[in-house]
Amino acid sequence: MRMVSTEPLFSKTTRVFDKNIEKSAERYKLVINQGGGSSSKTFSIIQKHAFYLPLVYPNTHTTVTACSFPALARGCIRDYDMVLSQDPHLDDFIDKRVQTPHLTITYNNGSVVEFITIDKPETARYGKRDFLFINEANLVPYEVFRQLYQRTRLQTTLDYNPSGEFWVNEHFLNTGGRESAEERAADPRGVALIRSTFLDNPYISDGEKSNILRYKETDPYLWEIYGMGNFAQAPDRIYSFATSTMRPPAQYDAVFYGMDFGYSNDPTTLIECRFVGGNKVYVQELIYQKGLTSQDMCKLALSTMEQSIGSENIEKTLVFCDPSEPMLISELNLYGIPARGAYRVANSIINGINVVKTYDVVVDASSRNLIKECDNYRFVKNKNEVYKNTPIDCFNHALDALRYCLFTYDKMIKVS
Repeated sequence: MRMVSTEPLFSKTTRVFDKNIEKSAERYKLVINQGGGSSSKTFSIIQKHAFYLPLVYPNTHTTVTACSFPALARGCIRDYDMVLSQDPHLDDFIDKRVQTPHLTITYNNGSVVEFITIDKPETARYGKRDFLFINEANLVPYEVFRQLYQRTRLQTTLDYNPSGEFWVNEHFLNTGGRESAEERAADPRGVALIRSTFLDNPYISDGEKSNILRYKETDPYLWEIYGMGNFAQAPDRIYSFATSTMRPPAQYDAVFYGMDFGYSNDPTTLIECRFVGGNKVYVQELIYQKGLTSQDMCKLALSTMEQSIGSENIEKTLVFCDPSEPMLISELNLYGIPARGAYRVANSIINGINVVKTYDVVVDASSRNLIKECDNYRFVKNKNEVYKNTPIDCFNHALDALRYCLFTYDKMIKVS
């Protein structure tokens, strides 16, 4: 069975669907969907990947994935069920549906569509497929994408809201959509970019449309992202760090760590800083986890540091921690981790922020929580919408650990 027309399949389609159908696997190996809010990109891609492609290409295997199962369920699986509710005749093509909790659909022509989460590179190395859709690709580590991409035979599709630059910029968009010469030689098919906005979706509700249009008057930053579908960075965010998908440098002048303690409501965080030359520092998030007991915290910190720099180098570094927790610092030392209270003076937070800004910070692109905090960490506004010299007390757990490290290094280590 090979169906060419989409007319018998779907009662409702948008321009975003049409553009994705035009990007055939014969011509394009990668299709990038960058869009604003309610542009129909995820829904349209589900129509293509979970129905059209499996029926047009019998006996093919399609993987639909996202950063976590809750994200997959509230996005792609929900849209899959919505497509079925709009066009119930599509049930006739389904042979079996299994959800355990990941969802697998088997069609009566031999095609299979799986909705699964793959969040670690080692997991992504297993299995091959014909088609791949990565939803909210900006939340998926580059190494996971790379492993999945090179194991996909026919075509990979991504979608995301452009709320901040990530690996797609470095590897595709900032290079004019071109990969390396070796990659092009291995597969000369093209890379396509589809930009979309709410104007591409004729089925958007009046309420959704009004909410998006309101950004045009109230928040230029959100309007640029969710209204126009363009990359933008919050003009009022405190930090604007560069990101890189390259591994942290193996050769460095010094390596130190910052640690912030949490438990039930806040995560425990461990940040590694590798200093190269004058003020260059490569930063990587090693721990970002809630619910760690003090014993679990010490074991995890020791093992992650050993994996990063080797057990023989642990005693040559220092971990700068929240100075208000001397008992936890003592426990780290009992486990052989050279922990110290971070440098503290009057107005340590704002002074520390100012010191961090003097460094040329490069964040490893896999440090998703740290990057998310950078995108959202801002100064407080008063009732007159004027900024105060005080940062908000949220989105600051990994950033506090980074501040402990750089502030203490700058004031106590760098000058010695």
